[in-house]
Amino acid sequence: MRTGYKIIIKKKYFEVLKIAESSHNFPVHIHKKMCAGRMDSGEKHLSVNGKISILKKNDLFFIPPYLPHASYVKDGKTAGYTIICFDDIEKTSEKMIVNDLPFSSSEMNSIRSLYRFAIMKAGNYDNSDIMINKLVKYIDENCSEQLSTDSLAAVIGLNPYYLLHLFKEKIGISLHQYIIQARIKKSKEYFLSEKSILDIALDSGFYDQSHYIRNFKRHVGITPQRYFESITVI
Repeated sequence: MRTGYKIIIKKKYFEVLKIAESSHNFPVHIHKKMCAGRMDSGEKHLSVNGKISILKKNDLFFIPPYLPHASYVKDGKTAGYTIICFDDIEKTSEKMIVNDLPFSSSEMNSIRSLYRFAIMKAGNYDNSDIMINKLVKYIDENCSEQLSTDSLAAVIGLNPYYLLHLFKEKIGISLHQYIIQARIKKSKEYFLSEKSILDIALDSGFYDQSHYIRNFKRHVGITPQRYFESITVI
């Protein structure tokens, strides 16, 4: 398994990433961010709601926040792609993205087209489940704590057993899986600090360093150390 992972630019409301020669298979997961991507090379299978799309070079794809999906490559092959992930697409302009990208003019035109594709797709997306959004926001903000099903059920006033069923139905992954993903995302906030990997793991809510590294690599495709080394601050 190999993955060339590079954060090209990271800003307040968005980030641009390039993944090259990736053979990693990502299990079912969700993103808090809205993501739009373009295939640069190879072939990738994207599974959403039981439907599998085969993405090839120059194909565009869009993944709204909280949509369960999985992706994989076949037969040990690799795929490369460029992704823009938005924390807030309404506060991100085309100029903000292309002005800072260290690309050629042709590549910037491609990124510009990808941004316009994301704007178009975002206009058709409506995440109206207020109850689950409230819970997801709470988990994101408190994931470093030892969250229990009972305490989370109390946040939105539901029976704990019903919460587990509802969360899986609405989000597509279990409550436990989402908490793990939230902790991985939280850990990335510490990567530019002077914290050790062990401290990052514990401060993000993981039991120990090995538990953290194992889950990070499973969901991101590379180790925390390699991810940290890929960050380019602009």
